Amino acid sequence: MLFGTAGIALSHIVFGFAYATGTKGFPILLLTLCTMGFYSLSLAPITWVLISEIYPNRIRGLAVSISVSALW
Repeated sequence: MLFGTAGIALSHIVFGFAYATGTKGFPILLLTLCTMGFYSLSLAPITWVLISEIYPNRIRGLAVSISVSALW
């Protein structure tokens, strides 16, 4: 998870430099895809597992639907 978070941070730093220098096109697309890849490999699965596991069975359906609605 630390590797993924570090990758996201690095991608955003490079994004800042790219926008400051006026870079457009393929490099921005590549940075966007890298950021999405790091997120999908590190933080995204944790969010969904955590939401589905923190509530007791008797209220899980309602609680998960409210949590996901708030997340979106």
